[in-house]
Amino acid sequence: MKRLFSIVATLILTACGTTLPGKLYSLQDGVVMDFQIEKSHGTGGMYAQNNKTGEKFTGQYTGTYKGGGMETTIGSGSYRGSSTSYTTGSMYQHSGNISSSSTKFMPPSDATARGVLMGDNGTVIELYMEIRPGIVPKGHGEGIDNKGNRYQVQF
Repeated sequence: MKRLFSIVATLILTACGTTLPGKLYSLQDGVVMDFQIEKSHGTGGMYAQNNKTGEKFTGQYTGTYKGGGMETTIGSGSYRGSSTSYTTGSMYQHSGNISSSSTKFMPPSDATARGVLMGDNGTVIELYMEIRPGIVPKGHGEGIDNKGNRYQVQF
């Protein structure tokens, strides 16, 4: 029972983590680096490590949402009808106009982000990313370092 509890607790804590795992691919030599990006609502940290060279990277990104906002729907129409009062024997004609409006929030559909990873051996990687917001955000992007090497990132 204790083992089951510890497994469930570990899964819950892992799911609630603040960083998302990913990979940073060097397009020149095919090195695959471990990559992590913090979940945020604008600015967050990034981390990577090149296991081939041992270089460790830390950095920051800033993102802005695209799409979403407020959506307003307006409708109008007219009506016409009649009714009869059986107690008085009178007939009534009714007519008029109806209008309505509703407003709802549309969540952002996408975000763009730019960031920089600074390596402890002097490599600087500038990244451009597209991020799909959600409970578990997904993203991809590309980058270039201060030596002209190109990268692709996925998380």
